[in-house]
Amino acid sequence: GVQRGYGRRGRRRPDGLLTAVSRAWNVVGEVEVDFADVGDRCAQLLHVRRRVDGREVLLLNTHLLFPHNTASHRIQVREVHKALA
Repeated sequence: GVQRGYGRRGRRRPDGLLTAVSRAWNVVGEVEVDFADVGDRCAQLLHVRRRVDGREVLLLNTHLLFPHNTASHRIQVREVHKALA
């Protein structure tokens, strides 16, 4: 079995992203990152803890821009920088 977290992409978009986490881990915290200023994207940061030994990990799932042209790479880099900030 898995636990799920869902992040909606922007305010006017029907799609988003899904983060599935094994039940071997507890979801300790969840934050949705608003990327409205970066191509109407979304990201989800999960703080998880392994049940068996208490090990903690941060998971970042994001919906990056599809590379349509050469300018797309610069936008993707900006999206990653924002997610890690």
